[in-house]
Amino acid sequence: SQQEKGTGKKRHWELPTLVNINAQSLANKVDDCFSVLSQNKVDVACITETWASDDIPDDAYNMPGYQPVIRNDRSEKRGGGVMCYIREGLHYKLWDSLKDENFETLFLTLRPKCLPRQISCILLVIVYHPPLGNHKELYNHLANGIDTVLKQHPEAGIIIAGDFNQFKDNYIKRNFKLKQLINFPTRGSNTLDKIY
Repeated sequence: SQQEKGTGKKRHWELPTLVNINAQSLANKVDDCFSVLSQNKVDVACITETWASDDIPDDAYNMPGYQPVIRNDRSEKRGGGVMCYIREGLHYKLWDSLKDENFETLFLTLRPKCLPRQISCILLVIVYHPPLGNHKELYNHLANGIDTVLKQHPEAGIIIAGDFNQFKDNYIKRNFKLKQLINFPTRGSNTLDKIY
């Protein structure tokens, strides 16, 4: 909550709780993942390296208390992929028009019931950038997608979460005024899984 200027009233915001999970194959970990989400009352789960494929239906991944899973599987070979779980009752829009078969990303806008006055919605981007991925191409894809959403929602807050491997993030941070929040190693001595 925050004191509203000049009124003495407190505003209570309902920012969603978010977790970023690198699953390295979710199929056999759905129950464990559900336990983590429910025990921590997570509103939005960003999952990378799902290793999901077209032959596994959504029903195998759906969880009680969450809307049907949103996913973007890697199409040609094993590995990669991203998913998103959103708690029932939290309104969202999937930007299907921003899907590109060359990138493992999801673009969504979230509309919690009560946001700070200066934020109209939250743009959430989930990313899996493979170790040998092209940094410039990913930057262009993210920048174009973010710009597309901001044209319709110029007051949107931005959250980008995922597994970035060695992605050079200086331009994305500077151009969209983002700060990287994870300040500890997530794999060995490297910080690969990040939230901006």
